[in-house]
Amino acid sequence: MLAAYELLPPRARADTVIGRAVVTTVAEQDVDRRHPGYFVARVRVRAGTLDWDLVRSGAGAWVVCHGLSFGMTAPESLAEWRPSGASRASARSLADSISASRISNTESSR
Repeated sequence: MLAAYELLPPRARADTVIGRAVVTTVAEQDVDRRHPGYFVARVRVRAGTLDWDLVRSGAGAWVVCHGLSFGMTAPESLAEWRPSGASRASARSLADSISASRISNTESSR
């Protein structure tokens, strides 16, 4: 679950554009290897630089062909949240808090 991001300048390589961003995430979701069809969602704050490839589709739009994957895709009923007591709502609240803090810091530095 994405909390904040800052886009970095893209780079071109042949027919591909390499996008980059500094991101802060607050939760991640993976397949539960012990229970097929279920997911494990973990609340944890992580920051880093991610990159992804963009290419033109046949219709001329840019599409991501390698890299980023954001979003909590499993329904709440199929996800076990960790640590105990965590939930989609608590992760969203944490993301909103980080985002608001970044906006406040940006505005105060102007």
